[in-house]
Amino acid sequence: MKFDKLNEWLSVAANIGVVIGIIFLALEIRFARDSINLQLLNASTGGYQSINEILLSNGGAAGALAKGLYNPNTLTDAEVVQFSMFLLMFQNNARNLRELWLDDQIAEEDFRYAVRQYASLLNTPGGRLFRENWPRFETSGVAEDIAPYEDAPPMLNFILDRIPEEIGVN
Repeated sequence: MKFDKLNEWLSVAANIGVVIGIIFLALEIRFARDSINLQLLNASTGGYQSINEILLSNGGAAGALAKGLYNPNTLTDAEVVQFSMFLLMFQNNARNLRELWLDDQIAEEDFRYAVRQYASLLNTPGGRLFRENWPRFETSGVAEDIAPYEDAPPMLNFILDRIPEEIGVN
């Protein structure tokens, strides 16, 4: 009789241990998922950080971007390459963020914020030229994402009042 009672208590204790273990495992999985999501978001926005570092450290590249956005017909051949690469970098980052958002890896508000920024670049004369001439723009998925922001003001409008002659805008 004593062994039966002891077995019952040991069985209850073992079951409680199993339940606690399952709860602990579920929490560990959740924390790991949150950590992975944060790493994905940091990796996806790292491309923007690279662009910013280039622009901050190289006045010529920053000038090529500003000139390309607002006066693309005055770009030199080298500046055309720089400008195209910048817009492709932005495009690729937007596409990566889109995939993360569709996979529920990042919040919609983070995705929409990045898309608004990209849309403002594409709403400039140079951005429109890029959209018209890049064959895969419409099929990339980003075209439909930026559609709600077609009227977003260009990012660099505030600069134009300060240094228009430096980038060739009248």
